[in-house]
Amino acid sequence: MRTNRGGTAHEIRHSRHRHPGRLAAGKPTLVCPATTDQPFWGRVVHRLGVGPAPIPRRRLTAERLAAAIGTLTTDEDIQRRAAALGEAIRAEDGVGRAVAEILRCSG
Repeated sequence: MRTNRGGTAHEIRHSRHRHPGRLAAGKPTLVCPATTDQPFWGRVVHRLGVGPAPIPRRRLTAERLAAAIGTLTTDEDIQRRAAALGEAIRAEDGVGRAVAEILRCSG
Protein backbone atom coordinates (compact mmCIF):
# COMPACT_ATOMS: atom_id res chain seq x y z
CA MET A 1 0.00 0.00 0.00
CA ARG A 2 1.42 3.34 -1.02
CA THR A 3 -0.11 6.37 0.56
CA ASN A 4 -0.67 9.74 -1.01
CA ARG A 5 1.60 11.25 1.63
CA GLY A 6 4.79 9.62 0.36
CA GLY A 7 5.30 6.47 2.43
CA THR A 8 4.61 2.78 2.34
CA ALA A 9 2.70 0.57 4.71
CA HIS A 10 5.90 -1.47 5.09
CA GLU A 11 7.55 1.44 6.91
CA ILE A 12 4.90 1.55 9.57
CA ARG A 13 4.68 -2.21 10.15
CA HIS A 14 7.97 -2.02 11.99
CA SER A 15 6.48 0.39 14.50
CA ARG A 16 3.84 -2.06 15.69
CA HIS A 17 5.75 -2.52 18.93
CA ARG A 18 4.75 1.08 19.72
CA HIS A 19 1.10 0.90 18.62
CA PRO A 20 0.30 -2.76 18.08
CA GLY A 21 -3.43 -2.72 18.57
CA ARG A 22 -4.38 0.59 17.02
CA LEU A 23 -2.55 0.18 13.72
CA ALA A 24 -3.50 -3.45 13.20
CA ALA A 25 -7.09 -2.61 14.14
CA GLY A 26 -7.11 0.09 11.47
CA LYS A 27 -7.60 2.95 13.92
CA PRO A 28 -6.05 6.42 13.57
CA THR A 29 -3.08 6.91 15.87
CA LEU A 30 -1.70 9.85 17.84
CA VAL A 31 1.93 9.70 18.91
CA CYS A 32 3.15 11.79 21.84
CA PRO A 33 6.85 10.93 21.67
CA ALA A 34 8.88 11.02 24.84
CA THR A 35 11.99 8.94 24.17
CA THR A 36 14.14 6.84 21.82
CA ASP A 37 12.63 6.21 18.37
CA GLN A 38 9.17 7.56 19.17
CA PRO A 39 9.74 10.93 17.41
CA PHE A 40 10.69 9.09 14.22
CA TRP A 41 7.61 6.86 14.32
CA GLY A 42 5.38 9.82 15.12
CA ARG A 43 6.59 11.47 11.92
CA VAL A 44 6.03 8.24 9.96
CA VAL A 45 2.46 7.89 11.29
CA HIS A 46 1.75 11.48 10.27
CA ARG A 47 3.45 11.17 6.86
CA LEU A 48 1.44 8.05 6.08
CA GLY A 49 -1.68 9.99 6.93
CA VAL A 50 -2.94 7.65 9.66
CA GLY A 51 -2.68 10.23 12.42
CA PRO A 52 -2.14 13.91 13.12
CA ALA A 53 1.29 15.46 13.63
CA PRO A 54 3.03 14.08 16.71
CA ILE A 55 2.95 16.17 19.87
CA PRO A 56 6.25 15.90 21.76
CA ARG A 57 5.71 15.42 25.49
CA ARG A 58 7.35 18.73 26.34
CA ARG A 59 4.82 20.54 24.08
CA LEU A 60 1.78 18.54 25.15
CA THR A 61 -1.05 20.72 26.44
CA ALA A 62 -4.73 20.04 26.99
CA GLU A 63 -5.55 22.23 23.98
CA ARG A 64 -3.14 20.43 21.64
CA LEU A 65 -4.31 17.04 22.84
CA ALA A 66 -7.97 18.01 22.38
CA ALA A 67 -7.28 19.27 18.85
CA ALA A 68 -5.42 16.06 17.93
CA ILE A 69 -8.20 13.88 19.34
CA GLY A 70 -10.68 15.95 17.36
CA THR A 71 -8.69 15.26 14.21
CA LEU A 72 -8.57 11.53 14.98
CA THR A 73 -12.32 11.34 15.42
CA THR A 74 -13.49 13.61 12.59
CA ASP A 75 -11.00 13.42 9.72
CA GLU A 76 -12.48 10.86 7.33
CA ASP A 77 -9.34 10.70 5.18
CA ILE A 78 -7.21 9.74 8.18
CA GLN A 79 -9.79 7.15 9.21
CA ARG A 80 -9.89 5.68 5.69
CA ARG A 81 -6.09 5.46 5.42
CA ALA A 82 -5.84 3.93 8.90
CA ALA A 83 -8.43 1.29 7.96
CA ALA A 84 -6.50 0.43 4.78
CA LEU A 85 -3.23 0.20 6.70
CA GLY A 86 -4.86 -2.06 9.27
CA GLU A 87 -6.02 -4.38 6.49
CA ALA A 88 -2.49 -4.50 5.07
CA ILE A 89 -0.97 -5.28 8.48
CA ARG A 90 -3.51 -8.00 9.24
CA ALA A 91 -2.95 -9.58 5.82
CA GLU A 92 0.81 -9.75 6.29
CA ASP A 93 2.36 -13.08 7.30
CA GLY A 94 5.26 -11.61 9.25
CA VAL A 95 6.40 -14.87 10.81
CA GLY A 96 6.27 -16.69 7.47
CA ARG A 97 8.25 -13.94 5.77
CA ALA A 98 10.84 -13.94 8.57
CA VAL A 99 11.28 -17.72 8.36
CA ALA A 100 11.61 -17.56 4.57
CA GLU A 101 14.24 -14.82 4.86
CA ILE A 102 16.22 -16.75 7.48
CA LEU A 103 16.15 -19.86 5.30
CA ARG A 104 17.17 -17.84 2.24
CA CYS A 105 20.13 -16.28 4.06
CA SER A 106 21.28 -19.50 5.69
CA GLY A 107 20.90 -21.69 2.63
